[in-house]
Amino acid sequence: MCEAFLDELLPLARRLGLEYELIDVDSSLQLEAKYGQRVPLLVADEVVICEYFIDPAKLDEYVRRVKVG
Repeated sequence: MCEAFLDELLPLARRLGLEYELIDVDSSLQLEAKYGQRVPLLVADEVVICEYFIDPAKLDEYVRRVKVG
């Protein structure tokens, strides 16, 4: 599931010029407590953009919001 999520994210990130960091939620007790089984997920600025599956529309909306400021 995580691999499919990443396979969808990478082309979108390139197209939108986004930088990203892969973080293993299970590597941190704090992250595991916060997100639990809600993985894979895409988070930016503490905002969950997508869970389980990439939603291109939500990602585009987030990028537009951030660029407008």
